[in-house]
Amino acid sequence: MLRDIFERPLEDRFNRAASHVDGALSIMTGIAANRSISTGLPVKVDQLIKL
Repeated sequence: MLRDIFERPLEDRFNRAASHVDGALSIMTGIAANRSISTGLPVKVDQLIKL
């Protein structure tokens, strides 16, 4: 992981590396899950994003 951050990353021939978008979606999923747990209701991730 340090090589990917500070040096030239190795080729990922299986395309497994996550992008910044993948990270943001992961965080938003956690926020939606926490809100759902606290309210007892389903929460859609796109409803959490305010533009």
